[in-house]
Amino acid sequence: MNIMTKEKMEYLLKLSKLELKHDEMENLRKEMSAIISFMNILQEEPLETEEWPDETMACSSSALRSDTVSDSLSKDKVLESASRKNAVGYLIPGMQKNDGDKR
Repeated sequence: MNIMTKEKMEYLLKLSKLELKHDEMENLRKEMSAIISFMNILQEEPLETEEWPDETMACSSSALRSDTVSDSLSKDKVLESASRKNAVGYLIPGMQKNDGDKR
């Protein structure tokens, strides 16, 4: 059964502002018809409502690294390598009011 007619395909191509050669349009039309047919088959099937096992919904805890607290770098240490900075953090060109530097 030809669900995607030539007229529908031409209309969709016009809406999407696509230009295809005749053979490309025919191939796309056939593929879209097949996809729509498959979706119609899926739509007719009842949904399974069985519960999913927990391991399919989340990562296994054995696969995750342990969460450990460690010292972090001081603000001064982090800002040492910044070419432009102030007392609070990095200065990004063009992000501050009245910043003429648009590097």
